[in-house]
Amino acid sequence: MAHKPLTRSSRQFSGNQFTKFNRHSTWSKAPLDLESQATGAPQRQGEMRLIIVQVGFAAAVIATSFGGMARLTDLAFTPLAVLIGLYLFFSSSPQYMAFCMWLWMLTPFVRRVVDFGIGFQPQSFVMLAPFAVSLICIITVFRTMQRIPVPYWLILIAVILGFLFGLVQTELNAVILGALDWIAPLFLAVHILAYPDLVKSHADRIFGAMTYGTLLMGAYGALQFFYLPSWDAFWGVNAAMASLGPVEAGSIRVFSTMNSPGVLALYLMSGLTISLMYKSKVKFMSTIFGLLSFMLTMVRSAWGGFFISASFVFVRAPLKDKLKYIVVFSFAIVASIFIFSSGELYDKFDSRFNTIFNLENDTSYRARSNFYSDMSDVVAGMVAGEGLGRTGRASKLGGQTDFTSFDSGVLEIMFTFGFFGVLVFIASAMILIRTVRASAYGSYASGAAAIAIATISQLIFLNVLSGPSGVIFHVFSALAMAHAASSTSHSTETIVPG
Repeated sequence: MAHKPLTRSSRQFSGNQFTKFNRHSTWSKAPLDLESQATGAPQRQGEMRLIIVQVGFAAAVIATSFGGMARLTDLAFTPLAVLIGLYLFFSSSPQYMAFCMWLWMLTPFVRRVVDFGIGFQPQSFVMLAPFAVSLICIITVFRTMQRIPVPYWLILIAVILGFLFGLVQTELNAVILGALDWIAPLFLAVHILAYPDLVKSHADRIFGAMTYGTLLMGAYGALQFFYLPSWDAFWGVNAAMASLGPVEAGSIRVFSTMNSPGVLALYLMSGLTISLMYKSKVKFMSTIFGLLSFMLTMVRSAWGGFFISASFVFVRAPLKDKLKYIVVFSFAIVASIFIFSSGELYDKFDSRFNTIFNLENDTSYRARSNFYSDMSDVVAGMVAGEGLGRTGRASKLGGQTDFTSFDSGVLEIMFTFGFFGVLVFIASAMILIRTVRASAYGSYASGAAAIAIATISQLIFLNVLSGPSGVIFHVFSALAMAHAASSTSHSTETIVPG
C-alpha cells in the first residue's frame, strides 16, 4: 500500500521553549498513522487488520486463562504482547499507544487469573508485559537522541545515578525493575513528543482507550466490591496488602483490574476527567461505573485530584463548554447521591469522607505524619541516596521490604536519589509549566494538562512519576505539549516512511 509523505514539525516547541528539535535529523521507518496515511477502503482494511490482531490477542488470553491453560498464558502473554506491540509500533503509532494503555490497565488482572490457576507467584512474568511493550519506544529515543527535551534528560541522569547507587545496596534484578518503573513512562512521553503531527490521532486513541477502560474498570470494580471473584480474593490474601482492607465482599477497597486502590483511583480520575470533553457512545455508562468504583477505592488524594482536574477543565473551557460541564457535574453529583444513598455504601463512604475534616481522629493521617517526621530526618542527610530497587514492589526482589510502602512521593524520591532527587523535581516543574501553557491549545490539550496537574498534585502522598502512575503523568503531559508543538509550528519537513 502506498503511503503519502508524512509531515512533521521541524521544531518541537516554539516561543520560550526549553528545547528545540534538530531539523536536520534523519528519520527512517518512522511509526505510521494508517488512519491519516490512507483513505477509503485501504484505510478501513488497515485499521480493521490492527483491531483484529488486538481482539484476537485478548480472546486468546481469555481462552487460555479461564480454559485451564493458565500456564500457557503465563509463558506466552508477555512475548506475544511484545510482538503485537512491535507490529503496531511500525503500523500505526496511535494504535500502539492505545495498546500500551490497555496493557497498563489490564495486565494485573491477567496476572491474578494466571496465579489463581497455577499458584501464587510473588514475582510474575506476566507483569513485565506493559514495561516491555512501552520500552519499544526506545527506538524513538535513539532516533531523536539529540532532540529529547532537557527535562527528560535530567530524569534519565537521575535514573542512571539511582541505578548505580542501587547496585551497592541491593540485588541487580531489583535495581533493574526499579529502573523500568522510571524509564518506561518516560519513553512513552518522548515518543508522543517526537510526532506532534500525530497528536490528534494519539489523543483520540488514548482518550478512547481510557474511556472504555474506565467503563471496564468501573464495572469490574463494582462486581469486585459486591461479589469478590475467587482470583481476586486468592491474590489479595497472598499479597497481604494492608491497603486493600479486609479481603471480603462488601469490605474490600476496590482495586478492579489494577493491583492497588491507589493506582486504580488515579486511572479512574483520569478517565472521569476525559469524560468531560471526550465524545463517546459509552460516555454515560463509563461515568456511572467509573464514579462508583472511584469512590469505592476510598483514596482521598485521588478524590482531591479529580476536583483539581475538573476545576481546571472548567476554568479553561469557553463559555459554551462551561454550560455543558455544569450539566455533567450536576449529573455526577446526582448520580453520587443516588449510588451512595443505600445504608452500607453510605456508611462506608461517609466515614471515610469525614476523616478529611477530622484529621485528629484519623489513624491514617497520624501514621502518615509520624512517617513524614521520621523519614524527613533520614533523607535530610543523604547525598547519594539508597538507589533504585529499595522501595516499592522492586524492593521485594531484593529481599529488603522495610521500605516497600512509602507514604510520600517527595520523600521516596529523595530516599532513592539523595541530593540528585533535585534533578527530578526541577525536571517535573519544567514539564508542568510547559504543560500548563500548552493547555490553551484546545479541549484535548486542556484535558490532558488537567490530568497531569491533578496527578502531580498527589506527589506529596505517593510517587506518581514512576510505574503505572508515571504513565498517567508523562503520557498526558506529553499530549498537552505535543498539541502546542503541532499548533505553533511554522515550518515542516517531509518524512517518507522507509
